[in-house]
Amino acid sequence: MSARPNSSILYKNFKKLLVSLFYIKCNSEFGLSESANSILENICDRFVVLQLLAQRNQAKDYSFSGLTPNLFLEVFAEVICGPIEAQMEHALCLFRRIYDNLSKITVSEKISELPLFFLFVEKLIAYCYGSEFYRKLGACRGLATLLNFNLSSRWMWMQESRIVRGLLFILKDVPACASEDQTKLVSSTLLDFLKLCHSNKDMFDSDLKSKNQYYFNQVMSILISELTNSNSFVRDVVHLSFKLLSECNGCEVVELLSPHRDRLLLPIFTKPWRALPFSLQIGYVDAVNYCLNLKPPLVNFSEELLRLLHEALA
Repeated sequence: MSARPNSSILYKNFKKLLVSLFYIKCNSEFGLSESANSILENICDRFVVLQLLAQRNQAKDYSFSGLTPNLFLEVFAEVICGPIEAQMEHALCLFRRIYDNLSKITVSEKISELPLFFLFVEKLIAYCYGSEFYRKLGACRGLATLLNFNLSSRWMWMQESRIVRGLLFILKDVPACASEDQTKLVSSTLLDFLKLCHSNKDMFDSDLKSKNQYYFNQVMSILISELTNSNSFVRDVVHLSFKLLSECNGCEVVELLSPHRDRLLLPIFTKPWRALPFSLQIGYVDAVNYCLNLKPPLVNFSEELLRLLHEALA
C-alpha cells in the first residue's frame, strides 16, 4: 500500500493547484479559461457551505480534501497581492461572490462572526508590511473591497487599529516612483474605513457607544503618534483623518486632541532637537504649527514653546 501523503505536502500541492487555476483562468492561450473559472467558482461555493456548517457545529472540522480556511484565504491573499492585475481582479470578484452567497443565506451579524473575514484581514495586513510595493497595493485593494461588505460595526472596530496601522505603514514606505493614483488609493481607503467605523453614532445604543469609544481611543493614539512623522504625505493624511473624525463626532479637532495633549506634546518639548535627524525636526515643527493653527490652539504660548522656537531657529 502507498503511504498517505504528508499533510504539509498536501497543503503545498493544493496551494499550487489553486494558484495555477487563477493563472489558467486569466491566460486565454491555454483555452481552458472557462473550465478553470468553473472549478474556482465551485470551490468557492463549496467553501461557503462548509463555513456555515462549521459555524453551526464548531466541534467538527468541515474542511474537505485539505482545503482549510487558512489555505483558502492564503491563496486568495497571495493572488490579490500578486503582480498580475487580471488575477487580482478575478480573486476579488470571487471573494465578493463568497460574501454575496453568504448574505443570501445568513444575516450580517452571523456573517461577521465567521472566522474567514478575520483570517482574510490577517493575511492582507501581513502583505502591508512586505517589501514589494505592488503587494502592499494589492493588500490595500483587498481591504478596500471589505468596505463594500455589510459587516457588523463591532467587527469593523475590532479590525480598525490593525488596518489603520497597516495602511499608514504603506504610506510611510511609498517609493518615489509611485503614482499619485496609487498613493491616493491608500489614503482614500484609510479615510473611508475611518468614516465607516465612526459614522452614524447617534444610532448606537449606550453599550455600542462605550465599545466604539474604546476602539476610537486606540485609533486616536495611532494617529497622534504619526502627527510628527518625517513623511509629509503621512502627516497630511493624519490631518485629514482628524478632520473626518471631528465631523463624525460633531466637534472641533482640538476637542479630539485635548485628552491626548501630553502624549503628543511631551516628546516634542522634552527631546533635544539638535540630536534629531533633520527630517524628524521638520515633522516636529509641522506638528507644533498644526496645533497652533487649531481653533482654539492646542498649544499655548509659554516659556517652553519660546525655547522650542529658539532651538528650531538656531
